Amino acid sequence: MNKEELLILNLDDRNISLWEEINNSNVVILEPSLEPNYLVNFKENLITIYIDIENVSPIYFAHELLHIKLKNQGVNASKYLNNKIWDSVNLIPIFSKDLKNHIGNCLEHVKMFPLFIDLGYDEKGFLTDFSQRKLRLSEVKAIKLNYKSKKSIDKKVLDYFIGKFFAAKACLSKINYSMELLKLKKIESKLYKILNEFWLDWMDYSIYEPPENYE
Repeated sequence: MNKEELLILNLDDRNISLWEEINNSNVVILEPSLEPNYLVNFKENLITIYIDIENVSPIYFAHELLHIKLKNQGVNASKYLNNKIWDSVNLIPIFSKDLKNHIGNCLEHVKMFPLFIDLGYDEKGFLTDFSQRKLRLSEVKAIKLNYKSKKSIDKKVLDYFIGKFFAAKACLSKINYSMELLKLKKIESKLYKILNEFWLDWMDYSIYEPPENYE
């Protein structure tokens, strides 16, 4: 399947203007995905959108285009996160590559979501797990039970703690996580405070502000 065929299958009347905006200002390649989902990859001045040819959808295509739109506007969640990590030496060993990618996605998704709705798509199409609960009391209990081993913090559990914090905060459905987050906070209040302040700073930032406002 060539680029033209892939493109036709992924365009509709809601995302075509966004595609034209992205395509006019970037070098974009469309490729079949080796994974059962859509992905976007940035490499220097080249952008590749990987298409799930078994489940082609203009909705998923629009989602990836919005990731590109944020980058075009100078919004770089991963850079923001890295800067904040380096500001706190104690946090450097905590954030694995997978965790940073997860947090970066969470940060971008909360900024992309209003744009996605403005395009005219149903909110449930934004993510395949949109309506699923991202943090459960049973998971918080497991974190509490395994957080420390012989008075030393288990790094894998700490990674899970942080990942679940951001998953809950970035959940865009109307699920109430107040009880789960309160119990999570009691496990490690100092870390929770750092993460929450970081989150609130990001929520206060507008994608239409200059990037230096959050760097």
